[in-house]
Amino acid sequence: FRRVLFRSFKKDFTYSGQKVTGFSGDGERKIKRNKNLVIPDETPDGKPLLVVGIDAFRNLNAGYDIETVKIPDTVVEIEDYAFQFNEIAEVTLPRELKTLGMGVFMMSNVNKVIFNEKLEYIDQACFFDSDLGEVKLPATVNTIMNAAFRKAGITKLTFAPNSKLKIIENLGLADNKLTTIDLPKGIEKIGNQAFGNNKAGQGNKFTEINVPASLKSIGFQAFLNNPGVPKYNAVVIHTPEGKKQS
Repeated sequence: FRRVLFRSFKKDFTYSGQKVTGFSGDGERKIKRNKNLVIPDETPDGKPLLVVGIDAFRNLNAGYDIETVKIPDTVVEIEDYAFQFNEIAEVTLPRELKTLGMGVFMMSNVNKVIFNEKLEYIDQACFFDSDLGEVKLPATVNTIMNAAFRKAGITKLTFAPNSKLKIIENLGLADNKLTTIDLPKGIEKIGNQAFGNNKAGQGNKFTEINVPASLKSIGFQAFLNNPGVPKYNAVVIHTPEGKKQS
């Protein structure tokens, strides 16, 4: 069977300047029948669409249950909770995207993300409660905020060469299934419990980790409740100055 897309028109949405803010009445009726959303790349006055607004397509008792979404490559920011609580299994981030807001895909059953090469900032709980498997972050990402990838089902995390990542905030990658991690060379801060509770079962090698000289701070219990080294009952952190327990 061929997937039928939501045949969208500009009148199916509401706008504020170059931001889409949600569905119009017509759009709401359509999405309840056809769960495959295509967002227009222009506003009604012909300007490029730049932002998907706060709560724009949030499915909080709304009956949207969006299954696929095509976001135009013109979009540079997706604001807080824009697609929360939907059924979006796979998402391709738009080419020009720089900022992902809080809870954008939170609890939306996402299991695959194709990242763009301009993304810089991933806000709190953006992918909370997903099932992403292997994740490859582009070099442009500089900040992963609190719980951005918490409980996201990540089994392997790869940072692109020349990664600009500086900050992983509290619980940023906690409660996943990582077996090991290779931190990028320029990272400066790892927050509290940032990698806590990564239990992948048998074969988990999350026992020791090397951190680069760029690292300025490691938060409280950053690697709590990982397999660790039995002798210390903790992950051993190797720094350029020596080693210490997490």
